Amino acid sequence: DLLCLAGCVKSVDAGFISFESKYGLANHYRKAVQSGAVKANEHACYTVVSALRAAAYGIPFMPVHGLVNSDLIAANDYFTTMNCPFTGEQLAVVKALVPDVAVIHVHEADASGNAIIKGPKYDDVLMTRAAKRVIITAEKILPGSYFQSRTESVDIPHFLVSDVVHIPGGAFPNACAPNYEVSDAGMKEYLAIDSPECLAAYLAKLERKDYSAVRSL
Repeated sequence: DLLCLAGCVKSVDAGFISFESKYGLANHYRKAVQSGAVKANEHACYTVVSALRAAAYGIPFMPVHGLVNSDLIAANDYFTTMNCPFTGEQLAVVKALVPDVAVIHVHEADASGNAIIKGPKYDDVLMTRAAKRVIITAEKILPGSYFQSRTESVDIPHFLVSDVVHIPGGAFPNACAPNYEVSDAGMKEYLAIDSPECLAAYLAKLERKDYSAVRSL
């Protein structure tokens, strides 16, 4: 949403763009699509996951059972149909989605890039397998020895990561469960932004903000 307002987006592949339920649709994204400034490649959430899985597996597309009966095939240039070579059944398929960069915010990381996500993972881990480059932003940077004794808990291994950035409170004003909840005041301040100039002032303010007071759950 922020990147759409800043004029940095040409197209978006997504099933649904919104803020945490209470705050509704992401309006700068919506307006950019309605005006034609941004092309929306409409997905169901599962087709995004399937497209990322195809990329992670190194294959060009992924069958999606059930999509064959959906109008989404006509709405997205990256969907089509094919006949299964084994059964002859008509299948819907989605093109692999390969992000140039995935920026993933995590709870804990070390300087090498090993990272742990303590809250819901959604498709964050999958994106690190699909993307060409991965940047980790972390609430905490811990010594490598911490991860050596918890190898089974590491969600993102260091060899997938190109950069690590220490940003406590980096999900603000949204939530980073279980560390902190959404900031109602922070969301209202963001939602009041109505121009690129206001956005620049908002970002400058965030750079100066002390996140040590972000309230824990």
